[in-house]
Amino acid sequence: MPATPAAPNQKGYLPDSTIRHVRINEICANNTLFPDEQGHYHDWLEIYNPTTDSIDLAGLLLTDTFALKGTCRIPYGYREQTIIPPSGYKIIWCDNKWEEGPLHVNLKLNKDGEMAGIYQLTGRNIVLTDTLVYPAQRIGLSYGRYPDGSDSVDFMPYTPGQPNRTLPERQSLSSSAGCRAWPNPAESFVTTAADFPVLHLSLFNAEGIKIATYSHIPSPFVLTVSDFPPGIYFIRVEGEENVCHLKIIKH
Repeated sequence: MPATPAAPNQKGYLPDSTIRHVRINEICANNTLFPDEQGHYHDWLEIYNPTTDSIDLAGLLLTDTFALKGTCRIPYGYREQTIIPPSGYKIIWCDNKWEEGPLHVNLKLNKDGEMAGIYQLTGRNIVLTDTLVYPAQRIGLSYGRYPDGSDSVDFMPYTPGQPNRTLPERQSLSSSAGCRAWPNPAESFVTTAADFPVLHLSLFNAEGIKIATYSHIPSPFVLTVSDFPPGIYFIRVEGEENVCHLKIIKH
């Protein structure tokens, strides 16, 4: 069983294929819009249950490092708060204030980007349930899976406890009026292509600051982004009579 000094003994978290299906569905490490029950704007993450069974999260371990340092546990004994119904959601507050309730854990998320992970104790082993690596956060947006529980991730409007949805401009993320960019999201390189001769290609960060310009480039053109920090960037492609804009995500 887990160590429970000065507290009732608890059964270890047993292996359960249903439990291992829960996903970290949404993360907000720079919260400015969604308060907790105390009215505080703390970091939070959303856990999603994609199964047809109710799942009790009690005993699951949460961490923000692959090394499992600083691991914290969702406590037992609060079933009304820790159970997720089928196709339901549960918000976990990562505020280092466990005394405020069972859904507040001793964990803080880094707004500059890191990971969040869920593990479960199976006997003496710690087994991975799910992880979500996220980039530097944007004010007013969360980062999560769309559709819910999928492997496709992006920035999005806050949707705590509700189905995730994309930004209105998501449809123009990788293409716009004669221009395309791929892969997107990207890690090291982004290839752009235009249906017209390109005079200038400019790259801007999320604050609108121009960080690179290229002139009279071929199409397709490979843009190196490996040295840029994770986040959202915008590309402006200019021809003699054409201008288009692209949005890319750097992981």
